[in-house]
Amino acid sequence: MLAQLADVHFAYPGTEIFEGVSFQVNPGDRLGLVGPNGAGKSTLLRLLAGELQPDGGQVIRARGKTLAYMHQSQEFHGHGTLWDTLLEPFAELLQMRQDLQDLEHQISDAGASPPEALLQRYGALQERYTRQDGYHLEVRAKQLAADLGFSEADLHRSVETLSGGERGRVELAKAVLLQPDLLLLDEPTNHLDVE
Repeated sequence: MLAQLADVHFAYPGTEIFEGVSFQVNPGDRLGLVGPNGAGKSTLLRLLAGELQPDGGQVIRARGKTLAYMHQSQEFHGHGTLWDTLLEPFAELLQMRQDLQDLEHQISDAGASPPEALLQRYGALQERYTRQDGYHLEVRAKQLAADLGFSEADLHRSVETLSGGERGRVELAKAVLLQPDLLLLDEPTNHLDVE
């Protein structure tokens, strides 16, 4: 089980959105949520993502599993270049890389016998960085951008110049790059296939 709603109730002031909703998402499931505008599809996804809390019932997310939520394209989150925006969710990983480089300089400056504590700190950080796939981040980001129709030159464009459709593809790329166990897509596009 990746996520579960158990007898969930939710309302906005003066408007009951749903009552008694229960379902479960298991590894390997591909589910589609279909309904008219205003039926609560985005609200349900926000509950699953933990952005909203239910008025009643429980939302359970599996411990140790990751989740990414791609908001609707009009909810674009980005600044700077397309490349900056793609890497935005990885600020912690990029900081780890900078910390590794700083430690490498400290080790080099220490000469032939750097302090053991410094070497241990470097080793622990490098192991964590490797486990989080830091060495392959840019390669994965460039490949995914290309798969979604962005050229190498597009990576240097300001996100202010992107069309609505392009912004939607950027949000999709950011979510997929996280390699989550559960990926929630809120109206991504009508041209998506499983690949």
